[in-house]
Formats: sequence, C-alpha cells, structure tokens
Amino acid sequence: MAQPPSEQKLSLRRNWILGGYTAELAYSLTLTPSQLSDVVDTCLAALHKHASSSSALDFKGRNHFDTMIAGIPGEADGEIFRLGGLIATGSSATDFEWSPFEASYHSEFKEFEGNHHITHTLVHHRSDAVPEWLPWRLLGAAAPIRPRYLRIGIERFQSRFHTLSFGYLPQVTDSLLIDALESKLSLRFVTERRKWQATQPFAEFPLFAAIAEALQLSLGLSIDSLFRTELAKATGR
Repeated sequence: MAQPPSEQKLSLRRNWILGGYTAELAYSLTLTPSQLSDVVDTCLAALHKHASSSSALDFKGRNHFDTMIAGIPGEADGEIFRLGGLIATGSSATDFEWSPFEASYHSEFKEFEGNHHITHTLVHHRSDAVPEWLPWRLLGAAAPIRPRYLRIGIERFQSRFHTLSFGYLPQVTDSLLIDALESKLSLRFVTERRKWQATQPFAEFPLFAAIAEALQLSLGLSIDSLFRTELAKATGR
C-alpha cells in the first residue's frame, strides 16, 4: 500500500476567454526500492498494452520542461517513459556484476490527419547493457534488475475549435506525468475542460485508465477517484 502523501493539492483555474476551467492535481509520496520496482512493472505493462505500436494517434510524450524531481537524467522532450538503474551483466563467486542501463520510449511528430487528429511515431532506445532479446515491458519484472528511476509522460490531444484559424485543430487538453526515484514518487495530472460539469478523463482515455490501474495495483493509489473527489470539493459539484 502507498504511504500517506507528502503533498496532495488540486488547483483550479478559470479559462476566461474560452470558458470552462483547467484543473491540476499534484501528488507526492515516499517510496521504497521494492515499490519502485512494482510501479515500473505495472506501468510498463500498461504502456505496452496501449502504446506498443509504431505510431500514436492523438497522444505524445511529455515536454522537456515538465520536470518534478531533479536527478533523473536524459532529455525528456517527447519522452513517454525513461527507465534507468542497474542490470546484471555477469557474475562472480559472490555476487552479480552490475552495469548501469537505461531504456526510453519517445514520440516524434509524423503528420496531421485532417483537422481533428495528429499522429506521432514511437521510437525505442536502450543502452547496450540491455539484451536485445529482453522486451522493454519486462524491465520491471525481470531479474536481476534494480530500477533506480522512472519518468512517464503522456499528453493527450483533442480536436478544438480555434477562433483565429476559423477551424478545428488538435491540441493538448490533458497530461499525466510521473517522476519516481527509489525514495519518492511525484505525479501531476492536468485537464482542460470547456464546460463547468462533472468529468471523468481517466474513463475517456484508455491509456490514462491503464496507468491509473497500474498505480492502484502497485501502490494502492487510486488517482482516478482522488481526482474526482478533489474536483468535487473544489467546484461544489
């Protein structure tokens, strides 16, 4: 089960020009190394199920400036996930021989599909220490591997009407970010809504729902119900 949060906050901003609001949930908690391994295992399984093809329709990886925990290396622009730690590359009489490793998954813009959709190409990267035969979805479950950090970022596009262009264009309306080290996990979820009404963004987008389920399985943390509860408190609805 997850530890009590060290931070839990929902902020609400009214969108005066377009109407509606932007809601942002921030949540942090302490972790143990074994909990980090569980988070890696369940989240990579979720990403593999819903983002394992060579392209992504109406979602991409995070922006490079969206960093919550310092100390996780690498360029985060377009990054869906980055995982790093130690992996056994040999053994001695008393222990394994450990080498640092890293694996990541990035989105690269491909094309617009009409006025309503956008496609990105998905590209995998892995360091030489990770065997080619080992699927990236198993990097949280395979042994002997010691995860040291994980970063996940998903930005969802929806088609919105833009007054200046007099037409519809896909734009980022929701984002889910997770930064995790062996001792801490920070999460930020942001959603933009055009109307002041009840919303269930995790139910609307399967990848968000899968990651929410992964955190429920690994930490006992239901970010879906937490978001809806905090939003109801903030809006009185």
